[in-house]
Amino acid sequence: MRINTVGVYWSARRESAEACAGRLSKYLLSIKSAFPELADWYRKCGGASQAISLDQNNNGELLDLLTAGTNRRDLNGEVIEELGFRVGLWNKRKESEGVGLGITCGLFSNSTGLSNTVTLSLPQDLDVLSLQGSEALKKLLLLQVEAWSPDWGAVFASQGDALKSRNGNGPFFDQMLWLKSAVSLPEGVDKGCPGEIALGGTIYIK
Repeated sequence: MRINTVGVYWSARRESAEACAGRLSKYLLSIKSAFPELADWYRKCGGASQAISLDQNNNGELLDLLTAGTNRRDLNGEVIEELGFRVGLWNKRKESEGVGLGITCGLFSNSTGLSNTVTLSLPQDLDVLSLQGSEALKKLLLLQVEAWSPDWGAVFASQGDALKSRNGNGPFFDQMLWLKSAVSLPEGVDKGCPGEIALGGTIYIK
């Protein structure tokens, strides 16, 4: 099964749109520096012809993006503060090179099944975007960890057995797993598997 997702996750944590925009700016600029092929991002507004380029250096624009992603009730448009903000971006490339970025941040609801998350959906052709190999995937994961301060993160196949067989919505181990120091090691990780200390946690790699 092809590895196609890099994601980080954390439990209820209330953050303002300004705080989330600051994290997003740090994240996008760090990706741009490490992976120039991922320098350009666009708002999802329909097809490619309607995509709107995102200025990563414009804090006001990033704040507007987060504010527009505020969750609201269908009937009266009332803001649902505890659900935080949702953002969807992509790199406007053809399908084999397309990367999607999905973000939920500022969520502080304790409802089962809900969490804050940042996920990169990787393209079919990883080599074209210089994403091929474990070092590139590890770098992508740790950039997410550094910017978003999650509880855990993983590199995995979205249709793989590791994801399907995990218990609940907690951590699982497919290709790579990063765990914050306070988070317990999940089933499926060999106790003897050597981990590498990184960013206040441990990363495990198959």
